[in-house]
Amino acid sequence: MLFKQVQSVFIILVISTYIPPLVSRCHSSYITTCDTFEDIKNKNLKELIVGSTQLSYYKNKMTTVRLDDVITTKMKILMIIRRIKHLEKCKLKKYSSIHMDLLILYGNVIPKIQISQFPIMSVKKFSLVHNKIQEIEVGALRNHRIIDLDLSENQLSRIKNGALPVSKFMRIITIKSNELELIEPGSLHPHLRVLNLDQNKLKHLNNVLDNLLKLEELTLSHNKFSTLPNLTNLKYLKIVDVSFNELVSIKYDSFKHMNLLQVVNLESNKICNSEVLQHLPVSTRRRPLIFSLAMNRLKQVNLEQCRLKYVIFIRYGNLWDCEKARVIPLNLTLQESRCSLEYYSSGQVPYCIDYSSFNLSSNTSQWEKIIKKFHDSIRENSEKIGCDLVY
Repeated sequence: MLFKQVQSVFIILVISTYIPPLVSRCHSSYITTCDTFEDIKNKNLKELIVGSTQLSYYKNKMTTVRLDDVITTKMKILMIIRRIKHLEKCKLKKYSSIHMDLLILYGNVIPKIQISQFPIMSVKKFSLVHNKIQEIEVGALRNHRIIDLDLSENQLSRIKNGALPVSKFMRIITIKSNELELIEPGSLHPHLRVLNLDQNKLKHLNNVLDNLLKLEELTLSHNKFSTLPNLTNLKYLKIVDVSFNELVSIKYDSFKHMNLLQVVNLESNKICNSEVLQHLPVSTRRRPLIFSLAMNRLKQVNLEQCRLKYVIFIRYGNLWDCEKARVIPLNLTLQESRCSLEYYSSGQVPYCIDYSSFNLSSNTSQWEKIIKKFHDSIRENSEKIGCDLVY
C-alpha cells in the first residue's frame, strides 16, 4: 500500500493528543497540541493538533472555523479533532505555495462539503473520516492536488461527477462505512491506483470503473452486489475483494488477461458456479494467485479442468457433496492455504453435506436454514484456527 509511512505518523499523533482536562493551553513536544483555536499564539507552526480524542472532556468546545485562519504557508501537518461545528468558506481560495503532508479532520460536524471551505492546495494525505458528511458539492474538491483521500465513516449516499479531485496525482480513494448507493460515471480519475468502497449499499458500478486503467487494488466487500462489476479494462489489478456480497455466479472470463493478480477474495457470497476456475489467468510468476471462494454454495467442482497450478485455492465452508468431495484426482496440482488445511483437520467444523439423506428440491426455506446452520458452525469456530484465511 502506498504512503504507509504517512499513515503510521497519524497513529503516533492520535496517541499524543491527550490534554489534561483542567488545562486550556498549547503543549509542544513532538508536535504542538492545542485545546482550542483560541489557544494558538504561534502562527508559524509546521505541525499542529487542535482538539482531543478525549470526547468526555471537551463536549462544549466545538466552534465555527475558517481554515485560512489556521493553515499557514509553513504548515505540513494539521489535525482538527472534535472542534468544528460549522466550517466557513475561506476568503483566500487558493494556496499555490502550500504543500502539506497530512490534513486530518476527525469527529467534527460538516454535513456538506462546499466550494471554498477548503483552500485549493497540495496535500499528500487528506482525511475527512467521521465528520457526518452527507454531501459533497460538485467542484468542492475537484481542483485539490491530493494523493490519498479518505472519506470513511460518514453518511454519503451519492458521489456526483465533479465532486472528487481530478488531479493527475490522485492515487488512493477510500470511502468505507458510508451509505453509498450511487457513484456517477466519470467521478474517479484515471490515474487512481487504489479504490476502497467497503461497507456501503452499492448494487452496481455501471461504467464507473471503465476508465481506471491503472487501478491495482479494488475493494468492494460488505455491499449488495449480485453481479461482479465489469473489470475488463483493469489489466493491472493485483487485489480484488468482493467478499460479503450477494454474488450468485461469476462469468468465466471475469479475470481474463489479468496476469498481475495476487489476491481474489469472493468469500461469503452465494456463488454456486465454479466455471471461473477453468479460465483463471495463467502466469509463471513465483508468487501464486490466492483465489478464495470460501463460504459460498459450491456443491461440486471438476478440479481436473481447473487451471490451478499457480493458484492457492481456498474452498472451505462450501456445501460440498460428500459423495463427490472424497474423489480427488491423484495427478491434480492443487495448493491449499495453511488455514484451509487446519479447518479440514480440526474435526470441529462440517466439511460436506450428505445430499442422499434428504430431499430439499421443493423446500427452499428448509434448505436456507441448513445453509445458515452450516456456515454459522464454521464461523463460530473460526477463532480457534488463529490465522487469516485469505491473506
